[in-house]
Amino acid sequence: MKKYIALFITTLLVAFQLSWPVQAASFSDLATIHPDLSSAVIVLAGEGIIHGYGDGTYRPQATISEQEWARLVLRAKGLPESVSIYSQSPITRINALRLMSNLWQVSFSNATSNFSDISTEDQSMVAYFEQRLVIKGRSAGLFLPQGTLTRAEAAKILLLARNIILAPTADSSVRISQNVVEIIDVSPMSLAPSGTGSLIFTIRNHGDPLSGLVNNNDYHVSVLEGGVIIASVSELGNGLYQVLFRAPSYVPAGSINIQIIAMVGSVYRTDIKEFLQKKNAARVDSARISLAQLIPNSISSGEEAQILITPQDGRGRPVSGLDIVAEVTRGSGDIVDPVVETPLGSGVYVGKYLARGQSGSQIEITVRINNLASRPQTVITGTVR
Repeated sequence: MKKYIALFITTLLVAFQLSWPVQAASFSDLATIHPDLSSAVIVLAGEGIIHGYGDGTYRPQATISEQEWARLVLRAKGLPESVSIYSQSPITRINALRLMSNLWQVSFSNATSNFSDISTEDQSMVAYFEQRLVIKGRSAGLFLPQGTLTRAEAAKILLLARNIILAPTADSSVRISQNVVEIIDVSPMSLAPSGTGSLIFTIRNHGDPLSGLVNNNDYHVSVLEGGVIIASVSELGNGLYQVLFRAPSYVPAGSINIQIIAMVGSVYRTDIKEFLQKKNAARVDSARISLAQLIPNSISSGEEAQILITPQDGRGRPVSGLDIVAEVTRGSGDIVDPVVETPLGSGVYVGKYLARGQSGSQIEITVRINNLASRPQTVITGTVR
C-alpha cells in the first residue's frame, strides 16, 4: 500500500506584538466564548501552537489581521512565511477564506452554499468549507462575509483545517469499496485532569477487518475537542485499533472528541460525538460488563478474532485490575490468548479466539469477572462462516 504524505502541522503560532506564551490553564477569558471555540483554543494551546497574553488572557474576541492570518495559513502548509505584502488591518471572514484558498491552492467543484449572503463568485468556495464543517454562520442562514475574523474563530478554523482539509487523501490506485471506520468503545466518556482514556475502533472493507494499517499513512487520529493528548495508537489485532490518550493537568474536566479518518481507497470519517449519538451506555450500581464483542463476529474456521471487554461502574467509568475469564460454551474453537487489560490501566480488556467447526455453526463465548463478589458474566455470540 502506498504511503500517504501527512500534511498535518504541529506548529501553528498565533503571535502578536507584546504577547508571549501563556498556558491554557491561565486563560481567564475563555468563558466568554462558545465551548467549541474555547475547546479549539485549549487544544492548540495545549500543543504549544497558539499563545495568549502576559496578563493571562487570550482575548478571543480581538480581531486578527490579514498579515497574521497569512502567516498562520502559510505555516499550516509548510510554506515560507513571507507576509510583508499583507495588510495589518483586520481581515474579513470572506477574505480569510479567499486567502486560505489561494495560498493552499484549493480546487472547488461547482456547489451552492446554504448561506443567503454569499456572492455568486464565492459560492463554490464557501460551499467547500461549509460542507467540510470548517465554517459556521453567525446567525440563521447568514455567514456575514464582511464581518471580521476573531482570534477564537481563527483557532477553530485552523484546528479543523489541519485535521480535515489538510488531511491526507486516499491513493486512487487502491481499489477498496464499502470501507467503514467505526468506533467500538470509548472509556471514559468524561476525562478528569491528568486522567487517561482509551478509544477502540475498527476499519473494515465489506465487513472484513483490515489489519496492518499504519497511523498517518492509512488512517489519522486527531483531537477535535477537550484538550487531550494522543499518547499512542496501535493495532490490537484483526483490524482492531486502540488510541490511548491523556489529559494534561491544566485541562479542566469535561467531554472530549477525537476523530478517526480512514484513507484506504476512499476517505471515511467518524468521531466520538457521532459514536455517542448512536450509543446509550448502560449505567448500573456496581461494576458490570458494559460491552462485550467478538471482532469480527463472523469468522472462517482456522482464523482468529479479538474478544473485546469493557467493564464499567455505576457512573460509567472504566474499571481496571479485573480478573476476566472467557470460555467457549457452544461450538468449536479455542481461547488462544487470555483476556487481559490493555496498557495504562485503560479498563479495556482483550483476548483472542481461534475459530473451528463447520460453516454456519454458532459460536458462544461466556465471559465472567472472577474477582468481584457478584461474578458478573455475559455471553458473546458469533458465527463460523
